[in-house]
Amino acid sequence: MKFALVTGASSGIGEQLALELAARGYGLVLIARRMDKLEALAALIRSTHQVEAHPLQEDLSDPDAPGRVREWLVSHKISLQILVNNAGYTIWERFDSVPESDWQEMLHVNLHAPVKLCQMLLPLLREHSPAYILNVSSTTAFQGVPFMSVYTASKAFVRFFSRSLHYELKSEQVHVCCLMPGTTRSEFMERANMMALAPTAEKVMMSAQKVAQAGIKGLFRKKIEVIPGFINKIQSLIVALRLKPIFEKGAYKIYNRP
Repeated sequence: MKFALVTGASSGIGEQLALELAARGYGLVLIARRMDKLEALAALIRSTHQVEAHPLQEDLSDPDAPGRVREWLVSHKISLQILVNNAGYTIWERFDSVPESDWQEMLHVNLHAPVKLCQMLLPLLREHSPAYILNVSSTTAFQGVPFMSVYTASKAFVRFFSRSLHYELKSEQVHVCCLMPGTTRSEFMERANMMALAPTAEKVMMSAQKVAQAGIKGLFRKKIEVIPGFINKIQSLIVALRLKPIFEKGAYKIYNRP
């Protein structure tokens, strides 16, 4: 059985990405911090799709986590064909009021872990080509977002890292795609203590299932980037036309923290 590994699989987009891949016949290695959520998802995948599903508890803010993941895959002789770097979160606060340890931890999850997993797992993926890497960025990668400055920068990094890697690995039949969702119905806002913005966000929110469906479809079509949702596509196009300051000023008004 060919396997897909999904980080941040305990809820939201990660959970839905895992279900989409299971429906296509892939076994799953599910990674997140909350073992109870992972075990419930693994049981659902096994019963619904009759494929293997392995919950693996890891905190990707730990720099050593990617190495442990690789060791587990090798020791269990997992035939890895798909890597999905989905885990990520934001801190909604003024940059200078966030302790260094907090944003360093976020950077380990959002930025360092995807890079290390790509590097460490590429030899395993090459053994089962055609292979696929899906890195989850965000539409915030197109512009600055005040009060989420480090998060926005980390997602811009993921976008350009993915685009570069797409061309580096193209001849090796390892296809790299970047999924760039906008506001999505998940635990993202709750974790960031952003529920005060929920009424506004609800107007443009997409379901995690639709985001995941678009991402998996684009991955197998070998697209470089996938921006799910008409509004997100239009906004990204407008920003690309050098109107960043307009959207950044608008973001300041929306996300402003007194």
